[in-house]
Amino acid sequence: MFRLTSETGLPMLRSSLLDEIPGVWHGFTTRIGGVSAGMFAYLNLSLNVGDSPDAVLQNRSLLAKSAGIMPEVVTLQAQQHGSEVVLCDELSPEAAHRADAFVATREAIPVLVGTADCVPVLLASEDGRIVASIHAGWKGVLAEVIPRTITAMRTVSGTRPESVRAAIGPHIRACCFEVGDDVASRFRREHVVERHARDGKLYVDLSAAAVCQLEDSGIAMKNIDVSSMCTVCRRDLLFSHRASGGTTGRTVAMIMRLR
Repeated sequence: MFRLTSETGLPMLRSSLLDEIPGVWHGFTTRIGGVSAGMFAYLNLSLNVGDSPDAVLQNRSLLAKSAGIMPEVVTLQAQQHGSEVVLCDELSPEAAHRADAFVATREAIPVLVGTADCVPVLLASEDGRIVASIHAGWKGVLAEVIPRTITAMRTVSGTRPESVRAAIGPHIRACCFEVGDDVASRFRREHVVERHARDGKLYVDLSAAAVCQLEDSGIAMKNIDVSSMCTVCRRDLLFSHRASGGTTGRTVAMIMRLR
């Protein structure tokens, strides 16, 4: 179950499943609480979308304060809509890694991804010794970035998938993710919805596809938490690339081992 909380000083969504893990901090930011303006109002955390750099850095400082870390370690890497997984065993500068999934085993190293419709996934072992963040757009889902990350966690630390918990944050859901025949044909039939009653068009359920990959990788459904929020439907709370016509901010999904 997800809940919206301001207990750390900044409004963000948190998963009850991940909250149960000792020694792990996590959060899914919203667009509430920052200093950006216009299309980026208010808590845009990306430097690469046209927003004022000063505003973004102030927003990152707010997130860092909420997590109890230094502002300079809140960085977004160069996401590629692919399946590359990177082990972040030390703090690294902006765009040092071109990947879509990031794994950390050391303390006080946050791993985070930015989204504005794509699927953010946070993973943590039940002992809190390894964490991961994933950016999974439809291309990333098809490229199997989610199972690749789970495999990487096992390779790095011996973590068994059945001991991993997963939280899928807000993203564009099946109600709004209209696709063409070419994209629909690449997903499993059960993940494609035909809206005959409304418009006869095709929509893809990225939530279902992500959950399917998590389960196929060995994570039980009881260890998977899925947000019901759609980024397009909840533009009051979240950023949506599709709904804004391409100019908008980015929320982040961040997780970190504390000890």
